[in-house]
Formats: sequence, structure tokens, C-alpha cells
Amino acid sequence: MPNQETRRWVQRPPGSTWGDFGPDDQLGRLNLLTPEKVRQGVAEVRDGRSFCLSLPLD
Repeated sequence: MPNQETRRWVQRPPGSTWGDFGPDDQLGRLNLLTPEKVRQGVAEVRDGRSFCLSLPLD
């Protein structure tokens, strides 16, 4: 019988990266953030404005 951690990685949500980067990984999907992806994101900037994305949790 697989241990709890292994079972979680087998029964993971669609699109998740659980277990893809090894058992000691601390970054998760941040492993997919490459310099090329950063350049693609910067190319989307038009006005240079910023705004808060946080929402109150209470």
C-alpha cells in the first residue's frame, strides 16, 4: 500500500504539479517560471500601472 504522500501525488487535481519536482521541492509551480516566461510577461505591460490584488479574508 502506498504511503499518504505517494497517494496524494497519484490522485492529484487536473493541472496540478504535485510531485513533479520531487519530494523535497519547496517552489511548486514557481519551478516553471523561467527567464523566457518573465520576458513574455514583461512584453504584456502597456501602461506600467500597478494595483493591489489582495482581498480581505475576514
